[in-house]
Amino acid sequence: MHKPFPSRLASQIQYQLSNLAGQLWAMTIDTIPSYHYTYFMWDILATSYLGLPTRFATDTIKATVSSKPPNAGQTVIDPNCHPVTIATGVNKEFFYEYILSRFKR
Repeated sequence: MHKPFPSRLASQIQYQLSNLAGQLWAMTIDTIPSYHYTYFMWDILATSYLGLPTRFATDTIKATVSSKPPNAGQTVIDPNCHPVTIATGVNKEFFYEYILSRFKR
């Protein structure tokens, strides 16, 4: 996680969505060991693609998703499966600015 991001989010506390996001984020702090505090915004990142697809680098691969433990949910490259488009990169600073602008509501 980019440390200035939570500070920037906190500076927007007057906005209801920023306030809610900050409260929800704060609830995760005790669930992740402090010596390894890393918070990834995978869900927000994935849905942000809908609003700014040109800011993502993508690639097309043939893959499937494992449905059986212990790898349930894991994406597995398989040349015999359907092609899927995956994100391989994003402009991180633009992403943070985009999210903060969305939370100003």
